[in-house]
Amino acid sequence: MALAHTILKATTKPSRLIRLVGNATQSFVSGKKAPTLPYRLQIENGNICNLRCTMCALNVMKRKKGMMNLEKFKEVFDTIKPAYVNLTGYSEMVLNKDIFDIIKYVKSKNAYVKIDSNATLTTEEKANSIINSGIDLISISIDGATKETYEKIRIPAKFEVVIENLKKLVRIRNEKKSKTQIHIAFVCQLSNFHELPLIIKLADQLGVDQLNSPFVTEYDIKMNEKYKLDKADFEKLKNIYNEALEVCKKVKVKTNIESVGYYLKKIESGEIFKMDDAHCYLPWYSAYITWEGDVLPCCYYYDGQVNFGNVFQKPFKEIWHSEEYQKFREQLAKEKTGICATCGYRDDYLQEKFSKVAKFIPITRLLSKRKSF
Repeated sequence: MALAHTILKATTKPSRLIRLVGNATQSFVSGKKAPTLPYRLQIENGNICNLRCTMCALNVMKRKKGMMNLEKFKEVFDTIKPAYVNLTGYSEMVLNKDIFDIIKYVKSKNAYVKIDSNATLTTEEKANSIINSGIDLISISIDGATKETYEKIRIPAKFEVVIENLKKLVRIRNEKKSKTQIHIAFVCQLSNFHELPLIIKLADQLGVDQLNSPFVTEYDIKMNEKYKLDKADFEKLKNIYNEALEVCKKVKVKTNIESVGYYLKKIESGEIFKMDDAHCYLPWYSAYITWEGDVLPCCYYYDGQVNFGNVFQKPFKEIWHSEEYQKFREQLAKEKTGICATCGYRDDYLQEKFSKVAKFIPITRLLSKRKSF
């Protein structure tokens, strides 16, 4: 099941309807303007981490290190009032001393909240704090189904510690009868792709709700080139993926590995550098805000390669409607360039919905700046 479907279902409330309809309309049209404020925000909880994962942008990030505090978070949130907040940044969540107060604040405003964690520091106390915070979704990053593979990627984490911590989190969630969703994120790359079927089985055994598997993205980081799947033998990749699809049919855990299938098709067709059919609507309904307040298109612009302004220096509404933001949207609707051209993000859920609208009411195609649906 698509993660977007889970979140949309949880955030569709009467009080958010105008924002939701407005964002959906402006995403479909994909014009340079976005009249309504974003429905979704990714607010970086920080960029300090206890790990140095081989493919992470933190390895080359040059901007200042720090964490978003509660007061600054409130200032940002209260200005925009999003329905959904993703608190994932380039950090481990529990290193932010204000993180649980931030989550509770979001929930007090009836918004949906998600965060990612590496689970290396999830003690019994921290696990209880995570569940007690009322968080809607926590995604645990596990890029290996065996100790050997995992520890070569997530340095210097210990596989057995992370697995025990995840078991602990699931147990406490179940004991408290909490509605918190617990997912596993497995970033497919050259060194771990062979374990895709295994990680699905492991996710099922651990009792998590879903396994999501994106593929490793280059960004503009040349060192990531060597981790990409196109460096492997394609027939082996295809066989492993087909095996994973068969495993998906036999387990109870929900799985979302479609983006990997999409990437393999790109490799097979020789169009690995042509991702225009991977539609992105983020700049029309979402923004990424760093712990310092800089507004970026999304997390792929990890070092502020495109920076629209700072929310602590200029009103967000002014930034959202700025000429720079409009030009960025206009370009993206036409063609993916720069970092966007190598991006693994795909708004398939929205694309599917928009395709149905365009097919059912063909005249609506005239409203959009997109070439096709």
